[in-house]
Amino acid sequence: MLEVHVGLGTAAAEASGWAPGLLIEARRAQHLARDISTEAPPPRAVSPRLTPDQAWGVLYALNGSALGATVLLRSGLGADSWPRDYLHEMATFAKSGELRDFFDHLEHLELSLADAVAGAGLVFDAIAR
Repeated sequence: MLEVHVGLGTAAAEASGWAPGLLIEARRAQHLARDISTEAPPPRAVSPRLTPDQAWGVLYALNGSALGATVLLRSGLGADSWPRDYLHEMATFAKSGELRDFFDHLEHLELSLADAVAGAGLVFDAIAR
């Protein structure tokens, strides 16, 4: 997940033009790095080239997982080995109004659904690898 946020998340934040995206992805990378006791790597020099529509699909997949993090934390089912800092960061994002702002912004865009879905697929493909 750390590489997904540093690589795809950062590239998507840049390609989408969504101003808060870069800061949000940097925060997530810091929390994940803390969970696995490492330093967050700098954004890759060669990030994937994304169209704005693909970028929004990537951000949709990454931001939507904030709701899942909230559910996991509330359930109490998480193992001690789970990335707690990251899950708390994601849950905080979901509750802070930033997620609502993201979806409000997204609703006013005219995107190619096929390209956005392809972007979201890049996230799931990267996680599967």
